[in-house]
This record gives sequence, structure tokens and C-alpha cells, in this order.
Amino acid sequence: MSTELRALIFDVDGTLADTEEFHRRAFNAAFSAADLHWWWNRGTYRELLRVAGGRQRMRAFAEQEDRVTTARADFEELLTALHAAKTRRYDASLREEPLPLRPGIARLFDAGCDQLGGEFCTAEIVGAVRNGFVTESRLDESVVRVLTEKFTLGLFDSRHVDPAAAERIVASEDMVAAGLHAQRDSLTLLTNGATGAPTLPLASGLKVFAKNIDGAAFDGREVVDDPAEADVAVLRMAAGFEPRTQGFELFMHAGSLDYSDAERDEVLALCAAVPTVIVINLDRPAILTPFVDAAAAIIADYGATDRAVADVLLGIAEPKGQLPLDLPRSMASVVASNSDTPFDMPDALFRFGHGLRYGA
Repeated sequence: MSTELRALIFDVDGTLADTEEFHRRAFNAAFSAADLHWWWNRGTYRELLRVAGGRQRMRAFAEQEDRVTTARADFEELLTALHAAKTRRYDASLREEPLPLRPGIARLFDAGCDQLGGEFCTAEIVGAVRNGFVTESRLDESVVRVLTEKFTLGLFDSRHVDPAAAERIVASEDMVAAGLHAQRDSLTLLTNGATGAPTLPLASGLKVFAKNIDGAAFDGREVVDDPAEADVAVLRMAAGFEPRTQGFELFMHAGSLDYSDAERDEVLALCAAVPTVIVINLDRPAILTPFVDAAAAIIADYGATDRAVADVLLGIAEPKGQLPLDLPRSMASVVASNSDTPFDMPDALFRFGHGLRYGA
């Protein structure tokens, strides 16, 4: 497997360029247009950056400085309109004036970076040239490399995908079988009952209560609707997260890894009622500390289908996966670790590479 770095993606405001002054001016312009007597100078805005998210930032400022506005019946609608206006003004400002890139961007080009800002946001590259971070001849090298890949993929010869051909190729019997095989192999067994008395694979004849997983996947097992009637429960669940209300975070799981009290108690109640196998989807690290001693077994998946999961639980296939990361014991251990240093958690609950096997 090649270890060559092919791409580096940043998703934090201010990483490639100092954008905060653009944001501050856009906020102030939106306030003025709405006839609000709000004005954020650099010092005020620096303090407000402690609050995550533009909408939350405005709310925090209003609650501290303008109770009259917060008492308005349309306060929530006002925040929505202000944030939309601010975003429009911010986008316009980036088109109207060069964005000052951080000096360290030069090192990205020296390391072989070929693209910044995608295919439509060219302000970053223009700014890099104007500020002397990169020469036009260096851009020519990147153009050749990027276009070579596009020509190799045939994007100029045949730009449009043939849906019928794509379905025929990708959904072929061999391809589907290969995908299912990979999903089964990736499943990672974290715990499996007491020593000498493993929970998995599930014995034949057991009655199964299936939650968040299709009961039809458990061929040859009786699936019941009431956990009180079951010999074992199978629960698929997501890693803990804090729901967001706006921006890109609407499309992802973010925030604390802890489960809410209600979520935790619901899982523990099921574990107390019947031996429960937890199938945890690790789209992000999960704090499983509350469930380790309560669950009959815990197995991690990374986006596998119900069929793949059931095949492993029933012993049709074996779990062969290993953790690709440390799973923390608590949020305190997350906070105490270094964000840029892998595997430095002193008290991880499960370590990178952990993965049990049936019969081992």
C-alpha cells in the first residue's frame, strides 16, 4: 500500500487565509442594513470568537448587550435574516478584493500542492500569486498535473456518465458480492461476553429482538417485537454527537462524543432487560464506557449493511476488523490529549488495532 500523501484538506476558517476580518465587516454591514445599533470592533469580535457559529455569536452578543432586541417576537427570524445577509456580504467581499493568504501557504506549494479553493473559488490562487507566495510558472506545473488526471479519466472525451452502464457495472453480482465481503471483514469485535462464554456468534434457536436493524436479515432466527420475549437483543446505534441547527454541521455529526442521559439510560435499560449486542457505527469516535460492562457484546461497524452485520452476528462470516483509532474513555481524556498527535490518549478505553476474533 502506498503511503504517498495525495491530498490535504482543511475545513477550518482561518487555516489557509485570515478571513476573520472579512467576517467581522460582513456582520457589521448586515447589522447596519437591518437598522441595528450593533457594532463589533476587533476586540469585541475577538471575544465573540469564543462562541462557535455566527448565529450563536449574535445571540450571545444580544443577550449581553441588547435585551430589547432579544425580547422581540421575531428575534429568531431576525437572527436567521442577519446571518443570511452576513453570508451574502462575506461572499461578495471575497469576490471584490484579494484574500490575504497566510505565509505558510508557500510551503504547501513547495510540498507539491496542486489545488486550493476547488475549481470555482480562484481567489486563493490569485491572492497567492499577487502576494508572491507562488509563481505563475509553478501554477503551470500544477495545471499540467491536474489536467493530465482529467484527460486520463476521459472527462473531456466523454463527460457524461451512462446510468445504465454504471448500474450494470457497479451493481453486477461480482461487485455486490465483493462489497458485502469487504463490509463483513471490516466489522470489529470490541467485547464478546465473559471469558469462556462468548455471546457471539449467536447460537441457533435464540429469539432475537432487533432494534434499528432489519429483522429479516436474521435468517433462521425467530425475531420478536418485545424484548421481554427475546433471548438476545441486537441494537444498532450511532456514536454520540450534539445536533446542530445551521451551517455545514447540519450535514455531519459534531460536538461532544458523550451520549445524553436519555440516550444512555435507554440503552442501559435494554441491556438490563435482555442480553444485548450493541452494534456501534463509528462515523466518529464513540465513548462506550457506560455500556462496556452492561452489554453482552459490542461490535463496531463503519457503514455496513444490515445483511453484513447479521452475517457476522450469526457466524456466517467472522469479524476481521481492527480499530483504526483509539476510542476514548471519556470527554476528559479527549480534551487532555493533543489534537495533532495520534494515539496519545493515556487512558483510552480501546486502543488502535484492537479487534477480537471468534474462538480466540
